[in-house]
Amino acid sequence: MNIEATQGLNLAIAQPKSDPTRPVRVRLEGMEIEIRAVEEAAAPIPSAAEVFASLGPWAGETADELKDILGKTRRRTAPRPVGDL
Repeated sequence: MNIEATQGLNLAIAQPKSDPTRPVRVRLEGMEIEIRAVEEAAAPIPSAAEVFASLGPWAGETADELKDILGKTRRRTAPRPVGDL
């Protein structure tokens, strides 16, 4: 949908609320401006460094205990299903 600047930016901004699947173009002072609704950003996935930092200092865990801790964290935070390690 194209909207002339004389109809106002308010109309252009309100239009995606009624149909968020269609972008709106408005011409303003010689510039073509497109307004579109976007999906809300997903929560960031913690990095390996953040996971290690959240574990705190090494307290003598065995390799199997560390593997278990990391596996549980991976399954809890993965964007898709993760099998057993």
